[in-house]
Amino acid sequence: MQEPLVNQKLLEETFRKMQQSFPERFEEYQQKVDKVAALLEGRFDREHCWRALNIIKAQYDVLPDRDKAGMAQRISIHFNHDITEEEAIKILNILVFNTENFSKATDFLAEMVAANSGLASDAPQEHENEKGRFGYDLTHPIGVNGIDRINAYFSRLRLLTGESIVWERRGSVISEDLPFPVDQYEIFNSDGQSIAHLFVYAYHGKMSERAPQGFKWVE
Repeated sequence: MQEPLVNQKLLEETFRKMQQSFPERFEEYQQKVDKVAALLEGRFDREHCWRALNIIKAQYDVLPDRDKAGMAQRISIHFNHDITEEEAIKILNILVFNTENFSKATDFLAEMVAANSGLASDAPQEHENEKGRFGYDLTHPIGVNGIDRINAYFSRLRLLTGESIVWERRGSVISEDLPFPVDQYEIFNSDGQSIAHLFVYAYHGKMSERAPQGFKWVE
């Protein structure tokens, strides 16, 4: 896996500003660094853990493919491939959930939180259910890996003419085919005219790059 270039100085400056502006959040982040350093039992010093977590956090926030396996692989890279897969998952759990052990198997809410973060280990990469029109029908919603990825998805959609769109959430509904709620969005053209209602499922393993009928996907 080829990693993008990372501006470490910019990351460090960002976290310094976070320390000044949000001391409580910064203290919590420091605690996460300490937990990771303790987990790795002296194989990596705290400074290495600090630098690695800065990069990993940035990747988690901005990269589209943040499934659990992919993030664990990135974590291993930043620790010189000298950690086990189990340790990589624990580091990810510390970073995202502030706990080493995150049991989704026995806790429905925990499973939902993990899926909502794009980190469910068994989240499908594409919908197996192909019933209905993609995006338009509750039986075939658009797959997105996390609620915070919904805007990222819609920002890549255009009308077939190339015109940009505006979207507003209209609530959520329950599907018999899926374990978690499906969100419904109303889509408007640039003149504010309503042109479609689309269903989005934010508990997927990967953000879809498909466009519903009448739209196109842009890179």
